[in-house]
Amino acid sequence: MQGLEKTARSPRVSLLDDTNDEGCSSLYRGGLTAFDLYKALRRPRWATKTAESEEYVADIDRWTVLSLAASASESQARVLGEFIYRHLEWTTGTRLHNRIITEGIPLYALEFHLPFYALRKHRKTLRDLRTRQTGEPLRQSQDVTFLRTLSEKNDNSGNDIIYQAKVSCLVSGWDRYSWVAYMFIDLYFEESHVDQNLESIADYEQHLSEVRLDPFTAGKTTSHGALREPREYFLQVLAVRLSKTKHEWEHLVLHIEKAIETYMSDYWARFAQTESSSSSEKPGGTAKGNTTRTTLRLEFHEWMKMTTALLRKLINTIQEYIRELDLFFSKGVYYFHSFAHSTNVSGPAIVSLTTIDRVRDELGRLSKKLQNFKDNLSKDISQEVTLRLAHENNESTLSQQAAGRDLRMLTWTTFLSLPIALTAALLSTSQGYIPITPSPRNLLMSILFIEGLVWIALDALGGLRWSRAAGKWAYTQARKVVPESRGRAMEDTERSAEL
Repeated sequence: MQGLEKTARSPRVSLLDDTNDEGCSSLYRGGLTAFDLYKALRRPRWATKTAESEEYVADIDRWTVLSLAASASESQARVLGEFIYRHLEWTTGTRLHNRIITEGIPLYALEFHLPFYALRKHRKTLRDLRTRQTGEPLRQSQDVTFLRTLSEKNDNSGNDIIYQAKVSCLVSGWDRYSWVAYMFIDLYFEESHVDQNLESIADYEQHLSEVRLDPFTAGKTTSHGALREPREYFLQVLAVRLSKTKHEWEHLVLHIEKAIETYMSDYWARFAQTESSSSSEKPGGTAKGNTTRTTLRLEFHEWMKMTTALLRKLINTIQEYIRELDLFFSKGVYYFHSFAHSTNVSGPAIVSLTTIDRVRDELGRLSKKLQNFKDNLSKDISQEVTLRLAHENNESTLSQQAAGRDLRMLTWTTFLSLPIALTAALLSTSQGYIPITPSPRNLLMSILFIEGLVWIALDALGGLRWSRAAGKWAYTQARKVVPESRGRAMEDTERSAEL
């Protein structure tokens, strides 16, 4: 508790609002630190058992967890502990859960956990100061500026960062008249001077003197004094929070779509530029163009790998929403029927359920859109790149064939001119060094002799291919000649015998 007391002057992290059956509210004027929250929860609030309590916590940390755990009743501690764990763990994913706790005093627990990725443009990544035992931030972030460019940006617009975030809500109690609601929300990535539509404690404090906005519904409704039906309130909060997270998903998907279009347009423009430069008549243009194209291909391969990994992660998360909402409408929704012993849902509940169902359909469309992005990267774009590479390979093959022809011509020219050059050099030496008298006849004989030596050397280097070919040809010709001579000899013998 000494550590908790030290947070008395730390930033405010929570809002607390209590309402009794007479409509009286004990809304605390201003936000509370973790220690203030502990003292407020430990203080007796209402003599009547008919009351509701709302506890709104932004960026819950270990001290806030301690204040909630130390002040919770034994019955509430059973559901609150699991709720806190599911909120802190990112791997728990999306959950829409309603259950009855039968151990001890029977309790109902309605809860949801909505993870999402918040896209923000920041010059510097905002780090979550809450850490795990490993020292890693509780929520991770990723710079996705690479979606629109892998090279350095030429502007000062800031980086595109996606932040892990989660909003969780728990409504628990004994009956419809006595219950408590908790909401935990991540806001560590928000900059108050950039976004005016925030949900920080300070922003809600500004409205306390005017209208009491309900932080559970993101200020869409007011915190009125009348008691509310807990299930109806839970559906209302779920509908509002699903709509807000859906807007975050829409913003992210739209950004990804535009970023992919921007990158692909820039990539093919640079690719066409390298082709035009390689086909120019400048010396070394072809080699420089090939090097640039290779660099572009490697960059594109890395971009595709990073983009596909990001899309896969987003698709898995958004599909969890759809699976949980499908399960909710197939089974969980029956828990919210028959308010006040009626066979029909109430009016506000119908509105909330309709909103939730509409959000489910819109999230399904966003999921398909992300899947199409991934499929296009895996199929269409890869196929287009393959065709481009095949075209380049054909050009490279033709270029190699042309180089081979030039090399063969140079080789033949060298070996044909080498004997003449050597003979001229020998015959031009001073008399007495070689026993050959310079003359046209000796020049011709020397050229033929050296030419023969050169071809013999070439034949030896080539594995005597020419000698074998010449021998095979001579053998074939001899086989053709021998039968003819034998035939003529037999004809002469027959004529002699007849005579």
